[in-house]
Amino acid sequence: MIIKAPRLDQTIYTLPVEKDDIFNLSYVHSVSRQRVEGTFKITETGMIKPLTTEFDSFGPGLPELDGSIEYEIKNKTFIVYHDEKLREHIRLFVSPLTGEQLSLHDKVYDLTSHHGHPILVKIYIHTAD
Repeated sequence: MIIKAPRLDQTIYTLPVEKDDIFNLSYVHSVSRQRVEGTFKITETGMIKPLTTEFDSFGPGLPELDGSIEYEIKNKTFIVYHDEKLREHIRLFVSPLTGEQLSLHDKVYDLTSHHGHPILVKIYIHTAD
């Protein structure tokens, strides 16, 4: 897995992964100030499959629980189950204010400590051709 700051042409992390590995992306929501966590799976072809989003309070940008999506409530946490297309990559802005982290293999990687300002990061799987 490669985590890059493409506009800065900088690699932040290079992490070993295998098919079926699960990783999490989390951040502190800028409005609710509560942690939001997304879970993703690496497919056999090196694509990224969104699995779930977990949050305990509503805010802009979070899924609406309007009956059109599958979800459950466990321990006062909403868990939304995704049925989305596979992704080649994930692109997101990270900021010290929202504290984005990636968790993989029981380790947590801070995505925001490398710069003192918001940056765009791209997460993708490097497959050997």
